[in-house]
Amino acid sequence: TGVRMPDLQPCLTPAEVPWLSAEPASGEAARGETDEVTLYLDSTGMEPGDHTVTLCVSSDDPSTPYVPVPVTLTVTDATCDTTVTDRHAGPLTVSGGLACLAAGSQVDGPVTVSGGGGLFADDATVGGAVTARRAGSVEVTDSQLGGPVTARQVTAGLVLDGNVVGGSVTLQDNATGERAILLAENTIDGVLT
Repeated sequence: TGVRMPDLQPCLTPAEVPWLSAEPASGEAARGETDEVTLYLDSTGMEPGDHTVTLCVSSDDPSTPYVPVPVTLTVTDATCDTTVTDRHAGPLTVSGGLACLAAGSQVDGPVTVSGGGGLFADDATVGGAVTARRAGSVEVTDSQLGGPVTARQVTAGLVLDGNVVGGSVTLQDNATGERAILLAENTIDGVLT
């Protein structure tokens, strides 16, 4: 505690941020090598909005003894009405509320979202197509999707980022207001229309 960057930015350790933890919490890397650290963020009990901290990674380089790492957690007012944490046998249909596919979860079939419902999936596996028609929001990141993805008339948010898609991706007539549609770093086994 009490470390400040030269530009007077506060610099914290993971132990000082109640909504963040790191694995491993500390370690060493030899010169020229890298080491991976996983950050876990927990929004439980937090107010909606952006929560930003700057973590510091210490270094033995005298010119940069601390390397700042900005971390932002965006908390929405949405909560999961249905959560798949392990394996869901068969297709998944979401016709209202928000369905969340937790990291490591698997749906053994297609996922269909309609009627203003929403889908959030991070590091999940879907064994078929993902289809959203008149959905509220669809946010799928770092996931394996076994079929095509179709999003038509999504109204509140549309994010497809870092996925492997086993088919084409079709985006049509989506109007997400001020929130930009994000389509980035996906591997698509088909065409994008």
